[in-house]
Amino acid sequence: ASDVYKRQPDGNLGTSLSSQPRDCSTHGTHTMGTSVGNANTSGTQIGMAPNAQWIAIPGICYGTMSGGIRDDIGGLKAFQWLLCPTDLTGNRQTANCAKAPDVVNNSWGSANPLNDVLRPAIQALRAMNIAPVFASGNPRAGAGSIGTPANAPEAITVGATDRDDLVASFSGRGPSFYEGEQKPELSAPGVNVKSSVSSNNYDVYSGTSMAAPHVTGLIALMISADLRDGVRDFTVDELEKFMTSTAVDLGELGPDND
Repeated sequence: ASDVYKRQPDGNLGTSLSSQPRDCSTHGTHTMGTSVGNANTSGTQIGMAPNAQWIAIPGICYGTMSGGIRDDIGGLKAFQWLLCPTDLTGNRQTANCAKAPDVVNNSWGSANPLNDVLRPAIQALRAMNIAPVFASGNPRAGAGSIGTPANAPEAITVGATDRDDLVASFSGRGPSFYEGEQKPELSAPGVNVKSSVSSNNYDVYSGTSMAAPHVTGLIALMISADLRDGVRDFTVDELEKFMTSTAVDLGELGPDND
């Protein structure tokens, strides 16, 4: 992860704050566990794709940028790194786009649906065949409560359901601010989800942040299956269509705001 406190006039991202992955809270560890965790504790299996490789950046996070989660420049730099990761020096000469992830899990956003400053970054991910998965947010509001950039057409947006397959009361709901755009595309378990919070420790959290990594892990499994012959064939558009066309249809018949 790059130190986004300093603006680098030469385009470099700055030296990493740490030589090892670190979490500014247990939130990121919990979501990562749901995506790719492989618990050591007997009888505890938390991850959708436990053998997947992962990278992380505490970009949209307090303590890693001067403006915290309100720092748009820091957010753009985070996406720049994900599109073409550098080594720990942050120097652009070390950037290696081959190390970019196949899917990026996002649990952040603005409640203002008009703020589209980060939408070009989401579009860039999609153009590079990287799936941008976003939690729909937890506004505890009604229709049209999904903020940005989860409301963007290019985002794969995930709402939260409970153990009875009912939409969670807190889950952000469509429609999107963008006319004609169906949101969320998918919903997944997001109430009382058990996952990792530290080494060999687990806790139960609720939120659309807990739902989104289920879809992230699912995409990792689909890409793994796609790569069995050594060739990546399916685009993000096709993977999204596979998921939406095979998901269990809950609530109203067909796509709806939940």
